[in-house]
Amino acid sequence: MNTVIIGSDVQWEVFNTTTSTDPTHSLLSKDHFQSILNEPAGVIARMVTLNTVDKLVRVWENPTADVDAAINEILQCIFHPDFPQPGGSDIQGKMIGAVETWLNTMTPQDRTETLRRLTKDSISNLGNVRL
Repeated sequence: MNTVIIGSDVQWEVFNTTTSTDPTHSLLSKDHFQSILNEPAGVIARMVTLNTVDKLVRVWENPTADVDAAINEILQCIFHPDFPQPGGSDIQGKMIGAVETWLNTMTPQDRTETLRRLTKDSISNLGNVRL
């Protein structure tokens, strides 16, 4: 079954239904070059890739390495920023730190405007584009 997401009513459900818990993320996509979040998403993607490769190489080089522990460490990058693991993890801290660094490089005025453009109302009006 093929479901068309872009342009369909389901795309707007998260904005139009207050009980919606399953956004399509299409409007929130960080893949679009004009998206405000494209730059920090790219930095984080690089960080996650380097972390993953580092953990994999360590396991490959050490025949007695605990593969399950390495996989669990790698998977710690998959988390919702509002719900990091208690005590956090190294990669989670680096990911959150990258976003903080990105925000802190902006002038206070640009930071305020950027955060305003990332509100639900702004995104629903396609305002989540770079300044």
